Amino acid sequence: MTREQFLNELKAALTAMEEKEKEAVLSYYAEMIDDRIEAGMSEEAAVMAMEPVPEIAARVLEEAGIGEQPAQEQKTASDENGKVITRSAADVRELIVRAECKKITIVSGDTEEVTLRYNISSNDIFQLHENDGVISLEHKIRPITSFMNEQKAGTEDMTLDSILSSAAKFLGNLGERIVQVGSNFLSDNPDNEIEITLPETFTGRLHAGTSNARISVEDVNFSQPLVLTTSNSRITLDEVKCLGGLTATTSNARITLNDVHAASLHLNTSNGAVTLEDVIAVAEIEAATRNGAIDVNDTECGGTLRLNTSNSHVELEDVAAPSISIRTSNASVSGTVRGTREEYTITSTTSNGANRLGSSIGGEKTLNVITSNGSITLGFEEE
Repeated sequence: MTREQFLNELKAALTAMEEKEKEAVLSYYAEMIDDRIEAGMSEEAAVMAMEPVPEIAARVLEEAGIGEQPAQEQKTASDENGKVITRSAADVRELIVRAECKKITIVSGDTEEVTLRYNISSNDIFQLHENDGVISLEHKIRPITSFMNEQKAGTEDMTLDSILSSAAKFLGNLGERIVQVGSNFLSDNPDNEIEITLPETFTGRLHAGTSNARISVEDVNFSQPLVLTTSNSRITLDEVKCLGGLTATTSNARITLNDVHAASLHLNTSNGAVTLEDVIAVAEIEAATRNGAIDVNDTECGGTLRLNTSNSHVELEDVAAPSISIRTSNASVSGTVRGTREEYTITSTTSNGANRLGSSIGGEKTLNVITSNGSITLGFEEE
């Protein structure tokens, strides 16, 4: 479908609207397509990435209070908490949720369905795409230019009062956006949250990403890979199993795992701590940060345990792995690993600090510790 065909279909679906309001909607969606094309997408791909015309029209007409709209073949609904999307979990092989400045909460329920709940404010744009078992929910904060474009239609008839009214609306929407973004740091406002409810065991892949907002996962078993990405906010997992492995990435915030079992773990942040408590990985665990502490307790993995940070300490308690590699700077390395010294071949170096670990040739396991300007007091539980 071309850009012109898409806009013509949308125009036809909005015949119940007043002409000026309809033109504002068409201008807004035309700009959205143009933005995608400018970003490098072909015209056809940009149109295909848009929400289906019937769903756009139904939502726009509903928000405008025009008539009773069809229930979109039971694909979406509304409740007192906002929009609700429900699908049979057996039909979902991949779920992708991408947002801007929206907290994402993932929990399990006594259900065999996948449910997405979220509110839509005047600054929110949500698009839902479904194809061959793949569900994609995309959220963006409405561009500032769209507020101005809404006023383009009929500008030749604008009076001073209408200009002032438009300016007031623009500033009001801008202020609402600032409050919306800021509230993610200052409160747990449910209006700024996307809640994903899954069966206790979810057999599809899940990729959840946002920005400037936290991601939390609780009491869910994942059979396929789980990928979590955000920025400037934390990622937390509690009582989670990831049989396909977990990748979690953020910045300027901490990553915390408690009671997590996974095929493998790949954790990356900066300016924030990484904390692992009661964690088991069949293969490797890789945790990296900068300017943040790494604390690992009651944890074991079947491959390499690799911990990298800088300007902060690394502490281990009750940790087991056939290969342990620790690197930091300007900070200490302390704690205990399971077993005896004789089970490990040890290499450790520091500068301007005591080194009680030393280096030795021993068993098949390996322990490599490097720091600077800090002490190494790592020991063994069975010493």
